[in-house]
Amino acid sequence: MLIIPAIDILDKKVVRLYQGRKDRIFFYSASPLEKIKEFSSLGIKLVHIVDLNGALENAPQFSLLEEISKNIDIEFFWAGGLRTRERILKAIDLGAKKVVVSSLIKDIEKFEKIIQGLQDKIIVSLDVKEDKIYIKGWKESLNADFKDIVQKLKDLGIKEFIITDIEKDGTLSGLNIEKFKNLLKDLKAHFYIAGGITKKEDILTLKDELKNLKGVIIGRALYEGRLNLKDLIKTC
Repeated sequence: MLIIPAIDILDKKVVRLYQGRKDRIFFYSASPLEKIKEFSSLGIKLVHIVDLNGALENAPQFSLLEEISKNIDIEFFWAGGLRTRERILKAIDLGAKKVVVSSLIKDIEKFEKIIQGLQDKIIVSLDVKEDKIYIKGWKESLNADFKDIVQKLKDLGIKEFIITDIEKDGTLSGLNIEKFKNLLKDLKAHFYIAGGITKKEDILTLKDELKNLKGVIIGRALYEGRLNLKDLIKTC
């Protein structure tokens, strides 16, 4: 199981948002590149980068993606504003190991055409609040059953998903393990989990309770020193 630091970037600065809200922002670094290098020096092999300008304003920071790719030696996922095939291809071409999409799943038929031949490079982010999936920077909900959506996406060839508990994301309020267990019960796919991870016991619980768990994505708890990264890497 991978420990994956979350690096959320707004206006080229590393931040975290409380429940995705732009009016509740925590600033951590003026240099995403240096933060990634710091994580790499501690043994991290993969980071999850969210372009908040892309996600919230539909204005992807491709120049920053390219700069990061050229100056680091670890792999990264890239998310935020990748709402067309052209943008997905550009992010991959500029160096993203895989791209993360969410809003595109609103129209499954259109999504199928956009990702044709790219399934192995696509991770779908399913961001959940009160058992509903939210898209477009968590501003709009989908009127569809979580498990039905996962099955439809699997049928299209999607193999990996990121599941985020919006109500816990960025809050440091603790993990809701029952929510993840209920959402993922009987679903045969590979998952990454995010939202509410604040202590080592949270990660060990996820590792023990959830099948097909590929990794955990952690934000504020790392930045604010609540988790020891070297210890987590050694454990997981």
